[in-house]
Amino acid sequence: MKKNYSIIKILSFFILFSIINSCSNDDSNIPLNTFLEFHEGSVWIDSKSFTDEITYIRFINNVNTILEVYNKFIPANRECFNNYYISQFWGEIKIIENTVNKIEFIILPPDWELNTVEFTFIKLNEKLNLAFNVYDEYGNLIEATESILIKSNVNVDQLPICNTF
Repeated sequence: MKKNYSIIKILSFFILFSIINSCSNDDSNIPLNTFLEFHEGSVWIDSKSFTDEITYIRFINNVNTILEVYNKFIPANRECFNNYYISQFWGEIKIIENTVNKIEFIILPPDWELNTVEFTFIKLNEKLNLAFNVYDEYGNLIEATESILIKSNVNVDQLPICNTF
């Protein structure tokens, strides 16, 4: 009887271990459902940016800081990039849509600014279409820019930075 009790105890322990292991939090099987989740850390470059400037954009999966921008104005003859974040510092960020292939958000102006800024990124094949719109305090469109971004393998963390905070 004592031998059967030991076998039952071992089997119970094995079953309990199997249940715990199968219920563990394994994030690798969770599908990525939003644009920011899917593109977190990816770096993109404006396909036309080599004319007078180079701009890299890195996505951050954070609703308070969505983008990190690295920008170099070529005629300035500087060997470094300006680095800044599209974040709550610019104003209140409101995400309108954040699906696998599209993110659209607006930045409502802080007290010292009048213009509202709207960003829309849409993934098509291996490119991102960017629409950047600026609206005045009455909601009138005052600037519209469209760009096509291509994925880059540049390690932006290794770029020389001009501005340091």
